[in-house]
Amino acid sequence: IAERIREKVAQLSCKVNGTPIILTISIGLTPLADEDKDVEAVLQRADKALYKAKDDGRNTVVILEN
Repeated sequence: IAERIREKVAQLSCKVNGTPIILTISIGLTPLADEDKDVEAVLQRADKALYKAKDDGRNTVVILEN
């Protein structure tokens, strides 16, 4: 689903003051794990996945396993 969203955003046509701009998104995902004690642990993993997506050149989806 995340990859389809990324592709759809890249296909959008957007202009600013008549100048076309390219839209991209980076997405970081992580699964919930039984050992997660609170939502903070999940959010930290998702944040790491997002920064990895950006470091990998942006416009990507990264899934960070537990």
